[in-house]
Amino acid sequence: MNPQEIDQNIKTISKYLSGDKNYNRFERPTPGADPRTYCYIEVPPEVPVKPSEATAIQDYLKPEDKIQAFTMSLFEQSLKVGETGFWVNNKVGTDEVGYQFWSSGESKLTLQRPLMNNTDPETREYVPRLINAKLGGAYRHSSGIDNEGTAFSWVSNRTLNSGPDGKIVAGVDVHMPFHPQFGIGLNLELPFSDLRTENIAPGDYGVYGNENNAQFVDGRNGDVTVNELGIAPLLRETGQATVFYNWWLGGDNTPSHYFKFEVGASYAQVDEYMLYEQELVYTLERNGVSGLQSYKPDSFGDWFFFKAQYRNQQAFPFSLSAQVSNQILMAQAYLPIFGNWFLLEGKFSTILRDEIRPYEIQNFFMISPILRITI
Repeated sequence: MNPQEIDQNIKTISKYLSGDKNYNRFERPTPGADPRTYCYIEVPPEVPVKPSEATAIQDYLKPEDKIQAFTMSLFEQSLKVGETGFWVNNKVGTDEVGYQFWSSGESKLTLQRPLMNNTDPETREYVPRLINAKLGGAYRHSSGIDNEGTAFSWVSNRTLNSGPDGKIVAGVDVHMPFHPQFGIGLNLELPFSDLRTENIAPGDYGVYGNENNAQFVDGRNGDVTVNELGIAPLLRETGQATVFYNWWLGGDNTPSHYFKFEVGASYAQVDEYMLYEQELVYTLERNGVSGLQSYKPDSFGDWFFFKAQYRNQQAFPFSLSAQVSNQILMAQAYLPIFGNWFLLEGKFSTILRDEIRPYEIQNFFMISPILRITI
């Protein structure tokens, strides 16, 4: 048949192929037998690895193999800007030091851009960018201080805060040109100022009792107009320096298993501030106050950073990861609910150090749906 004849007879042809109509009009079909009376070879059906999921991407929630991508959850919101390689990312919490979701009292808005593309045809599918840099800022939020009577009443309250001065966030990932699966990473979050005293809005900061008997040394303790409300801990400088390795298994055509390992050093500093009220003005104060603590790494466990991630990206992609940083163990997992566009993610963190610091939460669990849209 020529194309015009196929088009005219396609309905009849489809009935012959499906067996709805007997191809041999001189032979009556046997009851219960296969209705297809023509000669054919059966090709057994398989559940193939979807090409869109079996590509060698490093981050399933931020896929580099898509022209446009958008991911949204309570933990993170990401947008890929076309084929530029730019990513706009907003992240709640400071996962790098174990304070996930609102437990750190801060969020970060960053722009990631590529600085060098991978031109090696054998590895550029796996690692399209040799150098990625990010730059942005961290900002504080007041969520999570008191969840009673809200939709998040089952989530632990927080005490740790981010400072009112904000932070600059910068980082870079460098993949080695001779073996792009291997690389080094650097992440820094630095406050904009050496905060000593600041007026704030009431009720926006988590506080705890004055266990160390911190007190003013400039005579304000005798001022009856000064109302000491407690100690407010502020998360200040954080940073990581790591080496990492990406590893894909399953063959070049279907790299359906992915592993990533990171090891290095991590830093986190938390400073205490006196929170007091005087004539309806609320102030964070560090100048002229004795007994305030500054929590910094003072042991190998405080410095040690390790993270391992596994992702299965076959027909139903899921991921598991575990991280130790700042003596906090954090586990993360996500799995698909509907196709590859609606997933469910959970995070759990627990303190490993013998003595829990007053601003830390022993066990913190949070769960969130993920909406993933790609073009």
